[in-house]
Amino acid sequence: MFIRNAWYVAALSAEITHALFARTMLGDPVVLFRRSDGEVTALDDRCAHRQVPLSMGRLKGDEIECGYHGLRFDGTGQCVYIPSQATIPTRACVKRYPARERHGFVWLWMGDPALLDEAAIPDHSICASPEFAGQVQYIHIGTDYRLGVDNLLDLSHIAFVH
Repeated sequence: MFIRNAWYVAALSAEITHALFARTMLGDPVVLFRRSDGEVTALDDRCAHRQVPLSMGRLKGDEIECGYHGLRFDGTGQCVYIPSQATIPTRACVKRYPARERHGFVWLWMGDPALLDEAAIPDHSICASPEFAGQVQYIHIGTDYRLGVDNLLDLSHIAFVH
């Protein structure tokens, strides 16, 4: 239903700190956080064990600790610690979404990592420019996204409705 092999704004750069930040992107739960090196990490917001949202857990350094059983996942999505066992199965991992920061936004690639093209990140450098007089923000509207698209693309209705 969604175009997945594209870059999407997940958050404003200022929103992503060294704290867990949950967001739904293209119907997928994603958890974002800023690592100690300043880079943004985006992972599937579901623990590999019981599907509990990782965003309800906590950060331990640069690892997310699941709040249910204490499994820890690093920035690649690989489980690196299980409290109750010494060996960690290789399949104990969560999906990592490539994340890039550009022009005050955090962009996620939700599609096939082999098709990732950083040059396809839209140029919104004007938003980060000191000459930019506008305000960058978003508004959450609890409705079908198609209504917003229709409203923004159908300019002929402005004289009659607005």
